[in-house]
Amino acid sequence: LDELFDNIVLINRPTKKVNLDYVDGKQLDEMLDKLSNEFDSALTIYGRGAYIMYSELKRLYIILRNLIKNGVFYGTNVRVHICNVGDFVEIIVDDDGPGINPEDAKHIFDEFYQSKIVRGKKSGGLGLGLYIVKKLSDEIMASICLTNPGQPHAKFKLMIPVR
Repeated sequence: LDELFDNIVLINRPTKKVNLDYVDGKQLDEMLDKLSNEFDSALTIYGRGAYIMYSELKRLYIILRNLIKNGVFYGTNVRVHICNVGDFVEIIVDDDGPGINPEDAKHIFDEFYQSKIVRGKKSGGLGLGLYIVKKLSDEIMASICLTNPGQPHAKFKLMIPVR
């Protein structure tokens, strides 16, 4: 609950400037190691390397953690794929869960939105995880999208500028 509160405070401070700076491969690897330790064998990471992107570490960590946490909740295993694509570092987070139906896909980044599947389950969630992901992505000038609505294994693509 403390973590959720901290995330909400972070996204609702319009006067606080986001300090974008270059994030290098070493910093990204350290962040991924921390996530690997938290999610243990449920997380596999592909494409570690010498990446440089223009971002903010705290927000990037929260984005990736929320995406991975959702993937583990709906499936059992999550994969993170990282690569350079033109002027962006592309990070794909996909899981082995049932996927997100097209109707839900239209609303997954809305505040307090929960799919019918979640409403029928005791998730303990409030429908804020993906809302926070979208809000923080916008703040670091990155884009986030679900690439495969209606298909199994939800796949989210985060595009982070390199400059």
